[in-house]
Amino acid sequence: MKVLYAFILLFCSLNLIAQQKNLTFNTGKTMTCAAYAEKSPVVDGIISENEYFGGYEQFGVLPAGSDMLSSRQAKFYAALDDKYLYLACQSELPDPESGVELLKKYKKRDGNTPLDDSIEFLIYPPGAGALYHLIINPANVAFDLQYPEVNGGIGPTVRKDWDPDFFAKSSFTGKYWTLELKIPLKELNAKPSRKHAEWRFQFARGWKNPIQQCAVNRVTVYANLEQMNPVIFNEKSPAVRFTGMGNYTEGENNISFTIDNPGTKPVKIQYKVTVLSEASPRNISNIIFLRKHQKKSLYNTLKKQN
Repeated sequence: MKVLYAFILLFCSLNLIAQQKNLTFNTGKTMTCAAYAEKSPVVDGIISENEYFGGYEQFGVLPAGSDMLSSRQAKFYAALDDKYLYLACQSELPDPESGVELLKKYKKRDGNTPLDDSIEFLIYPPGAGALYHLIINPANVAFDLQYPEVNGGIGPTVRKDWDPDFFAKSSFTGKYWTLELKIPLKELNAKPSRKHAEWRFQFARGWKNPIQQCAVNRVTVYANLEQMNPVIFNEKSPAVRFTGMGNYTEGENNISFTIDNPGTKPVKIQYKVTVLSEASPRNISNIIFLRKHQKKSLYNTLKKQN
């Protein structure tokens, strides 16, 4: 079975009353909420358990121009505190038996880094007046660009003189290249905001052997605000993190996601998962309760349909 996309529609009523937020999670396009980070991630190239608790996590990438998940796996993360934006990616390494290695030829900033294996972060902070683009290779060398905003959209001007001060760290363990970075908010012309701070992101992974360019959602142009993922950061907001799909290339789809409650009060969560496929669409729904500072990982297995 070829999965087109899976999404989670999350309704949460804080304090078990009528205050309601609608959160949609979708590998075609993500619109979700995340909490302000109470404990900042440690940028060491290792993603530990609970490091992005309450933050943004999105599994799965789509090849350019396709609605189908790539057979290559990648996962992206984001977190925010009063000083930094934290971004991370964990992506599949080449099969060791293939003899293929990650390309990391270029060691000079703003060189031909995009010709290497790379991870791309496109960042549109609220009120910043520009879109920021970081392309980073396995040597943690960056190619960085800024696209000034014009009349509410991204204009044709590209500024190559934006050279932000950021810190990045990579590790290569098991089957994955893991990259973590933090960038000061001042480098993004962004101000701290704990209430309804709407950022937009586009995340991409460029594999070189063989060549495949993939993004979190289906895009025609990366620097297109309409095709970027809105993520709303709110202090102590419940968050849903899409963590995996199991062995989906073989048709066994173990949809996994985690719902976090970083708040100080209990919440009632009604969630719904809809899978659209070449076979018949299927739905899963349930209601759960989370205590304060609690998370719950959920797994829904959809077996292959002939």
